[in-house]
Amino acid sequence: MNVRQVPIYFHRLRAMSGREMVYRVSRNVSARLSQYHLLRKWLTGPGERKGSGFSGAGGRAPACDAFFTWQKMSAAQVGSYCDSRWPEYRVELCQAAERLRAHEFKIFDRAVTFPRKIDWHYDAVSGTSLPRRHWTRLHYWKPGVAPGVKYIWELNRHQHFVTLAQAFLISGNEAYGDELAAQWLDWLDANPPQTGINWSSALEMGLRLVSWTWALVIARQARAWNADIDERVLESFRAQACHIDRHLSLYSSANNHLLGELLGLIYAGSCFPEFPEAASWRDKGFTGLFRELLRQIHPDGVIQEQSSGYLRYLFEITLLAKGAAEQWGVAPPEAVLQRLEKMAEFVAAILDERGQIAPIGDGDDGQAILLDPRCEKPYADLLGYAALLFNRSDFKQQSAGWSPALFWIFGADGEEKFNRMAAFVPQRVLQIFPQGGYAIVRSEACGVQQLALFDAGPLGLDAMAAHGHADALNFLLTVAGQPVLIDSGTYTYRGPRQWRNYFRGTSAHNTVVIDGRDQSEILGPFQWGRHARAVLHTAEADGSQVVLAGSHTGYRPIVHQRRILHNGRERWEINDALMGEGAHRIQLFWHFAPCELQQTGAEAFYARFAFFQVDLRIRASRPCDFEIVTGRKKPIQGWFSPHFAVKKANPVLCINIQDVVPVQITTEFSLQFFKHKEDEND
Repeated sequence: MNVRQVPIYFHRLRAMSGREMVYRVSRNVSARLSQYHLLRKWLTGPGERKGSGFSGAGGRAPACDAFFTWQKMSAAQVGSYCDSRWPEYRVELCQAAERLRAHEFKIFDRAVTFPRKIDWHYDAVSGTSLPRRHWTRLHYWKPGVAPGVKYIWELNRHQHFVTLAQAFLISGNEAYGDELAAQWLDWLDANPPQTGINWSSALEMGLRLVSWTWALVIARQARAWNADIDERVLESFRAQACHIDRHLSLYSSANNHLLGELLGLIYAGSCFPEFPEAASWRDKGFTGLFRELLRQIHPDGVIQEQSSGYLRYLFEITLLAKGAAEQWGVAPPEAVLQRLEKMAEFVAAILDERGQIAPIGDGDDGQAILLDPRCEKPYADLLGYAALLFNRSDFKQQSAGWSPALFWIFGADGEEKFNRMAAFVPQRVLQIFPQGGYAIVRSEACGVQQLALFDAGPLGLDAMAAHGHADALNFLLTVAGQPVLIDSGTYTYRGPRQWRNYFRGTSAHNTVVIDGRDQSEILGPFQWGRHARAVLHTAEADGSQVVLAGSHTGYRPIVHQRRILHNGRERWEINDALMGEGAHRIQLFWHFAPCELQQTGAEAFYARFAFFQVDLRIRASRPCDFEIVTGRKKPIQGWFSPHFAVKKANPVLCINIQDVVPVQITTEFSLQFFKHKEDEND
């Protein structure tokens, strides 16, 4: 351990209770000893026993053979139904399946192809394969050990198994069933219990078991499937569920990982009641997941991790758990359903005209289940789910319509209910999410919609705040579905430290940096020390005019106050006040989506997009200088990440002041439309 790591470990220990320390030590000792063959059976429990607990051949049918609503239809009926609703779906699904047969995978930013057998341990970043040793001896979190561990885990979630299974079901092409069985058997051979990187994360196992369940109910209809394969799959399924049960992310690690793990236990216990541990898994899964959802989601629907990306993940987990609960006659608590509806309301508030949302906080494009590999608007589908769950016609209006993803969740019966709902969106100028700390503004200028978000929320969940960003008082603006002022995104988790720190740091957001420091103290890649405390003071609308105000104390004793005035049409005025004493270096950043950003006068700029222009005028109480930065690497500035592991250059206006505080900076944004949106491609 080097000197730089001392505060990381110190803060990590401070976040733990004595009970957690005892739990972690005992689990760690047990896990390490389990690699020794003579002690393994005693320490690891039934997950290592030979046999799954029942055979898929003979006896009564496993519960998963009648678990999903679409299973009311035969394979031929499913194929015919999908063809009649989405004529292109079969073709595109089969094209995706053909790529999987060729072992061609798109994992984040990389195209990965395995000419022969799939290497389930392959690190696409380092270009090497991780050794197949006991999982406790793979220290993937250490620099240089497994820089692409997330790529390995993404492939081994086996969400593509569902795609192969769907293609087989809809097309009847046995080649897809053959490929699914072959990949499954190959994985079982390469990943015996407790061996390799794919046994190192309980979360990854939980999501894998969800995909396995969906794929298995279809695979059992394939010619390649037999009782021996079934037995081997179920044996591994049970071993993984036992492993999850022993290694839940509890105490200070209880974030979205715990929810994915509990969903895995729910599926294991609900879909396979013949497992001896099934009742225990169901009880632990449902009880723990519903309790954690109420802890991890604010009453206003914003998740406490302050991440728009993980909101989708939590929504899907809750949706899948709700479906499993109903199969067992378990009613989810009303409070959980209320939070689920509130989550959808938050998505509806921040969804733009493209059907996309801004990447607030961390995000890795993750999902609980892949039901439509063609889907480009997952948040629109989320609102489709919510429309059916809560009979909300406003959600339907912003959804992607009746889509394949909705069919796989609600079955054909859901279509009639969906079509009966009228579709409308209530006109709301201002929406406030008080616990999450967001104010959302929608307005119109020259017939063009504007969407703005003001962030005065907390850093993240609990002391760790693992997926939060130092983005207090961040301001985002979208015009007619075109992002203008953007959040820079995430880019990486375990990549180079300087890139991880930049994208989660204050200078990657539309706010103020003082003396080169972040508002909150970055420690490890998923760990924060001191937290900035932000407050939303004012959020008022008088007709179409809006006033927003907030502050934070991340730079104490200096306080950053921001006040936003919007005339309800084409003009925004943002006033930043830095209150305190002494001389300081003050930097205000405005991150623009890719555009032409130019200076036109001493304090005047414009940002030109396809059919409109944003004129800027800066006024400051102290002398300032300006800099437009695009794609700079030392020091890092002018980058955004539209998807995980992808970074692109974008122009950033930097306003720099070296003087004594108090300081005030006022930025005026005025929209000018020089071309109709519908004519932009002419």
